[in-house]
Amino acid sequence: MLSIIIPTRNAEAALSQNLGQYAGERLIISDSGSRDATLETAYLAGAQLCLGSAGRGPQLARGAKFALLTDAEWMLFLHSDARLSGNWRSAITDHMQNFPEKVGYFRYAKQAKGFWPWLQSVLVSLRCWAWKLPYGDQGLLISRESYERVGGFSNLPLFEDVDIMNRLKLTHGRRNIRPLPAFVRTDISAYEAQGWWKRGWRNFNLLRGFQSGKSVEELMATYYRE
Repeated sequence: MLSIIIPTRNAEAALSQNLGQYAGERLIISDSGSRDATLETAYLAGAQLCLGSAGRGPQLARGAKFALLTDAEWMLFLHSDARLSGNWRSAITDHMQNFPEKVGYFRYAKQAKGFWPWLQSVLVSLRCWAWKLPYGDQGLLISRESYERVGGFSNLPLFEDVDIMNRLKLTHGRRNIRPLPAFVRTDISAYEAQGWWKRGWRNFNLLRGFQSGKSVEELMATYYRE
C-alpha cells in the first residue's frame, strides 16, 4: 500500500491544480498553519490531514509517522507544486514490485523553453547521476523498511531531503538510488523572478555549505537574506 505525503503551507493554488492527479490514492497533507483554503481543498480531495509545527523536515516526518500507523509499505514524498507525467502510477507500481530494496525518484523534466531551463534540467540530471542526490522536489519513493532503517526525516527546516538521502546512500549504497521512468515538473516562478543563474548558483552554494558541515541556522540566514 502506498501513501503520498505532501507538506503544505498556504498551498491552496498548487493543490487545486495538482491534487486531481492523485485521485484514488491514499493522500496525507502535513500542514503547518495555512491561512488560505489549503485544508479545505485537501479535505475535499479526500486527503487525510495532520497539523503541526512548520519546517519541511518536521512536516514530512509528521506525515510519515501518520502513514506508518497504517498498512503503508511505501511512502511517496512530494511537494505541493509537483506535476507528474501520465505514467507515474505504472512507474511506481513497477518499482515497488521489482525494486523493493531501492529508493526511487522522478526524472526532472525541462520546465520551460530556452537555454536556462535546459541547462537546469541538465545539471539536475548530472547531480542525480554523479552524486545520486535527487532533491525532494523530484519526489522520493521510500519503503517503510528503508525509512525506518535510517530513522526517517530529521527535524531540519532546510536540506531535509539531502540529509535523508545521505543516510540512505550510506545504508543502502549508491546503486540502490534509482530514477523512475517517469517525470516531474515543478513551479518555476521563483527562478523566473530571481533569475535562473542567480537562484541556481545560490542553491548550489547552500548545498555545498550543508555538505561541508555548516549549521542549518547559518544556511537559513543566507537563504532568507538572498
